[in-house]
Amino acid sequence: MQTELCPILEQINSVDVDRIWKGLKSLEAFLESLSPAVRKYHRSGIVSNKLASFRALQENFQYNVASGLLKTYSLLASSSETINDIYFAKANFLFSGLLLIHPESRLLFGNEQNMALILSFLDPESGSYKENLGVSFVSLLIHILIKDVRNMRLFEKNNGCQILIHHLNVNPAEVSRNQDGGNVTKDQSTLHFKVIEFLILYLSDESELLALPNNAGVHSVSVREKADLFRPKFPGIDDLIESLNDLNSLRSAPYLG
Repeated sequence: MQTELCPILEQINSVDVDRIWKGLKSLEAFLESLSPAVRKYHRSGIVSNKLASFRALQENFQYNVASGLLKTYSLLASSSETINDIYFAKANFLFSGLLLIHPESRLLFGNEQNMALILSFLDPESGSYKENLGVSFVSLLIHILIKDVRNMRLFEKNNGCQILIHHLNVNPAEVSRNQDGGNVTKDQSTLHFKVIEFLILYLSDESELLALPNNAGVHSVSVREKADLFRPKFPGIDDLIESLNDLNSLRSAPYLG
């Protein structure tokens, strides 16, 4: 398996954007080859030799794919070439899948620099801002923060709440002045729904999560304290939380039809 991963990692960490794309496509094929083993694990709890081998290699920095992908983002963001959004979208898709296969790679986002890097692509005040990839990067954030209170604290420390809520505040008419095409309002609505999905995850009580081994010793924050982080840019956060609670109540209510 090392012989498969080494050329992939070399390619996605190249300064040549064409080689990066080739590496991303190769990584996609590699992760797809693990899909049967992952499905088997979820069905039966049995870890195949191939999946076990991959997970073991991810504990070795030399073969850690998540570390390689983080470098890919930095290389693409700093490239002097014009980078097509599809590069970032593909990297986000692969990173999200990787975190499902190897959740321990979320530990990398306990590093403030790594968390700040991902948030920079959602920050309108950042030179790395990707206006058309909001849904893709918010989706990646969900995979980074899910069941990981430590990463939530780093997200907050890096101004993540105010960066994120900006995308719920944006007026579609304002966006249309900066973009062409008839799908602007639809795209913005899709982004709003993705931000709501993120908030359902983030604005949840953390008590059950603190029992997980990866969250041992992490400071917990109440839903009220989280709401206060959004308030400067989104005064209506309390109404939003009430709506989210109503939505969760509807989801958990028994079907009486």
